[in-house]
Amino acid sequence: MRPTTFTEAHTSAPAANARFLHSNPAIQIKNNFWKAYPHCRGVPMAFLRASFVMLEELLYPNLPAADAVLNYESGATEVRVTKVSPDYPPTHVVAVLPFDHNDDTIPVLYPVHHIVFSAYCAYFPDLPKHFPGQGRDSKEISLPVYRVVLDSPAAFPVMLHYFYTRDIDWLVRTLGSQPLREQKDFIRGFRNNLIKLGVVDEPLYEAVDKAWEACLRLRQLAMPDVQELAPFTEAQDQGWLQLEQGYRL
Repeated sequence: MRPTTFTEAHTSAPAANARFLHSNPAIQIKNNFWKAYPHCRGVPMAFLRASFVMLEELLYPNLPAADAVLNYESGATEVRVTKVSPDYPPTHVVAVLPFDHNDDTIPVLYPVHHIVFSAYCAYFPDLPKHFPGQGRDSKEISLPVYRVVLDSPAAFPVMLHYFYTRDIDWLVRTLGSQPLREQKDFIRGFRNNLIKLGVVDEPLYEAVDKAWEACLRLRQLAMPDVQELAPFTEAQDQGWLQLEQGYRL
């Protein structure tokens, strides 16, 4: 039997999970990051996240596309990845699945860098035992697979782009560019993805709020007879609302 992923274990609003609600994701991220990168100990995480903008041209353009992942099979814990930059290779492959997946569902695969994701996500695995490192001559490496089940797999690459670029304006435009009838669910799914991965970043949540409010205004103009609720106040969101307060740091 395969292990349960974090996001599968918390598919409902986490209000009933006292341990989860009372954890501090910001502290968890800091401790995990400093453990993996001891030379960064003492540097504020907000500063480290902002510094990735300077690395964007080195890391983000060099991420292999999904078609560079070879020999993936359901439940695989490791895959081969080709078309890899020898100087800035990815360290993990994130396999993203929807909640309604089954054994035949093929995940979307995203090679990523541990240093970027671990600076944002409280729930991201440690570095692999055999870290690819820099300066490798080979353009094909073996990477561990991190399997996640999310509310909105389609929104994952939007989050990925932001992590590497911190382009708030692009993020708000992208969230607001979805078809109007789908926009509300897309933004909600994006926000829930952030919380379920334990993402900590105040500007990011502010941007999501901004996009959500703009979405509601557009819907009210286009569908004046439809009663819209205030941002994220539906009953099923109350657990996430309580939890989100710890992520706005």
